[in-house]
Amino acid sequence: GLVFAVGTVCGVLGMMALTVTGNGRAGQLVLGLMLASEVATGLLALVGLLTRRVLEPWPGVVGMVSVVAAIVVGLLAVRAGRWEGWRKFAPFALSLALMLGIVMGFAGAPPLYLIIFSAAWLVIGYAVRSSAPATGLAPRKPEIGLQRRL
Repeated sequence: GLVFAVGTVCGVLGMMALTVTGNGRAGQLVLGLMLASEVATGLLALVGLLTRRVLEPWPGVVGMVSVVAAIVVGLLAVRAGRWEGWRKFAPFALSLALMLGIVMGFAGAPPLYLIIFSAAWLVIGYAVRSSAPATGLAPRKPEIGLQRRL
């Protein structure tokens, strides 16, 4: 849970850096709320790891904040038009996965949910990573063989 939370925080920070929701305050506020919910998820995972107990009902509350934030981020991302093609729908993959997770949790299928949720964050991560060249954050070119930089 803790390592996963670090990854989700990185995904939200990437969306913030790319301003996928636009330059307005609303978009940054919602991304900030999403970031806070992912940080809270990490803290809850850390407390659970240290105390060996779950602090109910907080994981569910934080999860619902994430669902609502992901839906609003998706709507604002489509409206802002910073991401084009499939990328503009990437935040909806996350909100769909979160909603499916709630249903699957009640149905007693958490392992399948974890796979779907992880795949949704991979979509977000790939959307962020593949957007970097368009923003001037060019990735390093891989070095071939034993070439040396001059």
